[in-house]
Amino acid sequence: MKWLWPKFTNADHARRVARNGAIVGGLSALFTTVSVTMGLVTPLVLIDALIFGVCSFGTYKMNRIAAGTMLTLYLVEMAFTYLKFGHISLVMAVFVSLFFANALRATLYFKQSSQERNTTSKAA
Repeated sequence: MKWLWPKFTNADHARRVARNGAIVGGLSALFTTVSVTMGLVTPLVLIDALIFGVCSFGTYKMNRIAAGTMLTLYLVEMAFTYLKFGHISLVMAVFVSLFFANALRATLYFKQSSQERNTTSKAA
């Protein structure tokens, strides 16, 4: 169950967790694009897919803003989906939110640990 809310031990572990979130974001962008091509949703949703794709790449590159944007956008979308349709897949929403939240935590940890390494190397 440690994968639900991992405790980061080093920068490599944080990088792996952030990349998992980036993969989930990329899959979200892919599924959204497929839904548009199948005619299930309006083509305006491609904007959403583009944002998730860009944020996924940014998260893969350990960008904190991209990871935070991806989590925030997903939570806002789930809220609007619930308000519009009256229901959401709660299990999926929780798991995807955890992946995005952990990606954000990982990028923040990575930045903090890289700053500490730079401070230590300058002091030596």
